[in-house]
Amino acid sequence: MSTQTHIALLAEQTLEASIPQWIHILPVGDVQTVDDRGPYRALNLPAIIAASFDARSRIPIDENHSLHLAAGKGLPSPARGWIVEMDARADGIWGRVEWSKTGREMMAERQYRSVSPVILHTDKKEIIAIEAVSLVNRPNLRGLTALNMEHPTMTFMERLIEALGLTPDATEEDVMKAIAATKKDDEVAMQSALVTVGTALGAAGTSPDDLVNTARALNAANAELTQTVTALQSENATLKSTAARKTAEDAVDAAIRAKRVGVKASRDAYISMHMENAERTEAILNGLPSLDDTQTTATPPSGDVTQTSLNSEQMKVADLLGIPHDAYAKTLAAEKD
Repeated sequence: MSTQTHIALLAEQTLEASIPQWIHILPVGDVQTVDDRGPYRALNLPAIIAASFDARSRIPIDENHSLHLAAGKGLPSPARGWIVEMDARADGIWGRVEWSKTGREMMAERQYRSVSPVILHTDKKEIIAIEAVSLVNRPNLRGLTALNMEHPTMTFMERLIEALGLTPDATEEDVMKAIAATKKDDEVAMQSALVTVGTALGAAGTSPDDLVNTARALNAANAELTQTVTALQSENATLKSTAARKTAEDAVDAAIRAKRVGVKASRDAYISMHMENAERTEAILNGLPSLDDTQTTATPPSGDVTQTSLNSEQMKVADLLGIPHDAYAKTLAAEKD
C-alpha cells in the first residue's frame, strides 16, 4: 500500500471514528431534569426497550424535536438517523444508530453535543417507553453521556504521525518532509514492480504503455487459442459420435445376420441403444433367440401356432425398446413371414 493510499485510509478511519455508532439515550434510576418536570424514574430498562420497539423496528432521530414541534405545522422534520437496537447497560439505555448521510455529516462536524429523548411515562413519572430521540445542544435530562464521547479517538494528525513513525511532538513540517520522503520511496518501489511485471509478461519495455500493449496482445492470443481449442473439442466430439455409431451399426448388423429375433425390424432403435450403452445392448442382442432356416426359433411357441404372442424374453425386449407388446408381436410376425 502506497503512503498516499495509507494517508487516505487513515483520514477515512478518523472520520468514521468520529461518528458514534451507539448513543446514550436514557439514564437509569432517578432521572433528573434541567426544568421542573422531573425527576422521572427509569427502573425496568428491558421493559422500556421492549415497549419502545412495540409494533415498530426503528425509532427516529430528529433535530431539536422537529417531529413534534415542526411537523404539526407542516414544516420539514426529517430523520437524521434511526435507533435500530437498544442495550440496557449499567448507566442506562444505549441505542445503536443507522445515520442518514446528513446525520453522519452532522456527527463528523460535531454540530450537536447531546441528545434528548421523547419519553412516555405514567402519572407517577415512571418511564415506560422512548418514542423518539432528538439531537440537541441543551439537553433536558441530566446524566447522559455527550455525543462523540463513548470512545475517545486520536485526531487525524496524531494518527498520521504514528503511521509515519515520527515522535509524538513532530510538527506539521516534519510530517510533510516524511510524506515527501515516502513518496519518493513509493516511486522507486513502483518502478521496481513495473520491471518485475514486464519481465514476467515478456514486454519490450517497462513503461505502463508497454505493459498494457503486451497484456492486450496476450489477451488476443489467448482468445484465438480458446477458439482453436473449442473447434478441436467440437471436432473430437463429432469423431467420437461417428465412431460410436459405426461400432453400433456393426454390432446390430451382426445380430441381424445371426437372425436374432426382432433386431432387423428395430435396427435404428438398437443402434441408438448401443450408442448410449454398448455393453448392455450387446448383452440384450446376444440373449435374443436366433431363427433357423425355416424362420422359426428352436423352441416353437406353445398352443395355437397361428396365434401372435410373445414369450417372456420377447416381452422383455419390447419393454427395453419401449414398444407395446402387441405392436412388437406384429413386427415379429411380419419378419417371420
